[in-house]
Amino acid sequence: MLANVTRDAAYTPEAPRERFRSYFEHVRATLMAGRKERGRARERIAAGIAHAITFPTWRSLVREQGLEHGEAVKVMVSMVGRAGAAK
Repeated sequence: MLANVTRDAAYTPEAPRERFRSYFEHVRATLMAGRKERGRARERIAAGIAHAITFPTWRSLVREQGLEHGEAVKVMVSMVGRAGAAK
């Protein structure tokens, strides 16, 4: 279903598109809540989380790369964790 939603987004009226986008923004904000990082480290973590929760990321990891769901979670958690340490 999300493949179709993503594919058809350009042809969807703005209001439903905005609700869909704001849902994922809410998820990202929830996952950022309570994190202590500041500055660029916080921005990198927010970007990593935003990437991790997108459908194309999961489709790539699970369907195209053949990871199990739990493995995909571990990859994304590791990526986000390292994002804060990167310079």
